[in-house]
Order: sequence, then C-alpha cells, then structure tokens
Amino acid sequence: MSSTRGLRRGGGMLAAVVAALAALLATTATAGAAPPPPGGVTGYAIVQGNSTNITPGENVAASAQCPAGKVVLSGGVSAHSPLTFINSSYPTDSRTWEVVMTDTGVETYTEHFTPYAVCVDASSVPGIVQVSSGELPVGPNTYYGANIAAGDEYCASGQVVVGGGVNSEDPSTLLTISQPTSDERAWQVFVHLPHPPLSGTSYYDTYSVCVPGADFTAYQIGTGTDGQYGSILALGFPGAQATAVPPGVTNTAGSPYCPAGEVAVAGGAANHDTVNGFISSVYPNSSGEYWLATDTETDPPSGYQQWFVPNDICVSEILPTTLVAYPQLSVFGGPTVGFGAVGATLTSGGNPVVGRTISFSLGTLPLCSAPTNANGFARCTLTFGQENAVLFANRYSASFAGDSYFLPSNASTVAIKSPLPI
Repeated sequence: MSSTRGLRRGGGMLAAVVAALAALLATTATAGAAPPPPGGVTGYAIVQGNSTNITPGENVAASAQCPAGKVVLSGGVSAHSPLTFINSSYPTDSRTWEVVMTDTGVETYTEHFTPYAVCVDASSVPGIVQVSSGELPVGPNTYYGANIAAGDEYCASGQVVVGGGVNSEDPSTLLTISQPTSDERAWQVFVHLPHPPLSGTSYYDTYSVCVPGADFTAYQIGTGTDGQYGSILALGFPGAQATAVPPGVTNTAGSPYCPAGEVAVAGGAANHDTVNGFISSVYPNSSGEYWLATDTETDPPSGYQQWFVPNDICVSEILPTTLVAYPQLSVFGGPTVGFGAVGATLTSGGNPVVGRTISFSLGTLPLCSAPTNANGFARCTLTFGQENAVLFANRYSASFAGDSYFLPSNASTVAIKSPLPI
C-alpha cells in the first residue's frame, strides 16, 4: 500500500504520464461506441389478468394491461371449462388486451377464465400500429356458408403482423379460427354465429398489430405438427399437420417451440370444422417459448373426427446484460485480476455471454479490449503507463456496446479494494 501512496504523492510526474498516454491512445481506440441498430424486442413480459368468474349462458369481458412504458403485441385467454368459448379477443388501446367469453355449458357451478397480454418495451417497437377492418358482416349469406364468415386486416408494406384478434358484436358469435396469414402481413379470423339475431346478420371487426419487419433480426410463423393433416388448413399453412379432435371431445395442443434467442409474441389456432369446432383457450406458456390452444369439437351431424392446428409467431429478442468489473487487488477477498490487467464478466439472466468484446477505459482514456470466454469473462493486459494511470486514479471502467442479441451494459471498479485510504 505504501508504494501506491508514493505514486499519489508524485502526482505531478504521473499526471504528465497520463496526459502523454492519453495523447498516444486517443488516436487508436474509441470508448463507449454506439450500439448497433435494434434487432428484436426488449422487455418481453407476459401479463396475466385476474381470474374472472362466468356462469352458464353468461357473456363476460375481462382484460390484462401492460405496465407503463410497455405496449401490447397480442393477447389470449385460458378458460377452465371446455365449453367456455372465445367470443372476442382484441386490443382496446396500446397497453390493454380484452377478451370476451361465452359459457355454453349446462353445469350448475361457476367457471372461470384468465386473460393474458404479451408486452414489450415501447422503445423496442417504435413503429408499432394497431389496424382494424371495421365492421364485417356474418349472417345467412356470407361467403363461407350460412352464419360463417372470415375476415382479415393487412399491415402496410414493410410491416409484419405480431398479433391480432376479433371483436364480435353478437354475444353468441364464437371463434373458430384465429391465426396469422402465411404472407406474414395479416391476422385472419373465422367466426360462426350459432344463434343469429332477428335481423339475420351481425358484425365483427378483425384486428392486426403491426411492426416494421426491419425491427427484427428473426421473424417466423410456426405451426403444430401432431396428428393428422386437415385439408382446409392448407389455407395459410401448406403442408401443416393438425391435432385430432373426435366428436364431443376437447383437445389441447402446443405450438412449436421458438428457437433460442426468440420469443413467442402471439399464438392462435385453426379449426378444420368451422361450424362445430370452437376455440376455448389460446395463451402463452409461462416462459414465452410457445403457445397453447384448446379446441372443443361439438357433436357434428356426421359424427366424424375433425382437426385443429395451433400456431405462434416467434421474433428475435434482445436480452438485458449485466457487466461486473473486478479490482486488481482486494483486501476483502473475492475475484481479482491482478496488477497489470483489467477484467470483467458479462452475463444475461445469470448465464455467461460468450464471444462479445468488452472495452476497458479510464475515464475517456481507452485502455484495451478483449472477448469474453466460455465463462463470459474478458481480461486484457495493460502497459506500464496504463497501469500507473489506473493505480493513480484507483479505478477503471468496462463497457459492452450491445448487439442484435444483447443490450449494452457498463461497470466500474476500484483498482485496489482496501479499508485504508489510498
């Protein structure tokens, strides 16, 4: 410790060394470089609304809301009863997703359902917009059959759909298909009106949530792969396979897992039977890796087996990082890097971040840089002049500039961690 105090007393000479070193290195390195453009969403969070009671014959609404600073990309619902079906599922504003459920059962006890919202940092999707088709008819003369209708709403050129849904006017209107279209620019729904109003026609709106495609390093639509193929599912997903649902049976299936570095921002399901197959649940799993969908096949007159296929949308996620810089010497113990070196560890969610460059500096003076190893640790050696400057200041800093997969982070540390003044 006495030699270090001696260095401080010789501050005039050392200041000159620092100044000369700064002049030498300023032309060879730049600290704190700006991070690259965003490549995905940040702050991904699944918000679960309150469990909501519903009794037979009721039509009940509930919502989940994103916290301040976040926006909603999509939403869904988990229903306890297989005879509680989705009537509406759509965004009501930039932070809120609402679902309306209809209980068609005959049970004498109260059932319940839970709404969900998928939220991300608003700053990671600055170009997000919600678009709606406006009123579309469903009634005796609609194209796909009596009281069956299909609608979609397209995102603008250069945008991709990251969520969508429907808002039905009539409480008896039930959802049979809700999915992204294969061209990645629209959300599609099929609705069925089992009990038409006296006028014969009701109305519904289709919603799409759109984000510029350039905001994502990766974007893909995934479909379920269990069971037998249903021919109508070629609409939007050529070659997709489906999950079997015999008459009068409820079945739940999961969408494909998103690849590493991606999250499932939306999910849906498509029924082969658009008259008797209804969606009772569609919601993200707790880790955001995939979505679950539940379909109930009410007894069709023919009595044959039907199918449905779950799907999801996976986009790239930029993860937060934590950077920890270590002293060269610590009287208290703990990790150190030794005199003549600087070092730091980069992690994300407690896991090491490998192969990223960590830059070290003393104030505005660049020192050196090194890549992180398999443990997320980066260490580089200082010159004699740099070491003297670090000891004189008794500190240095580390920084990670960020990339398309990880957010930037910074850290600083004393050079010598001691209970005595240095």
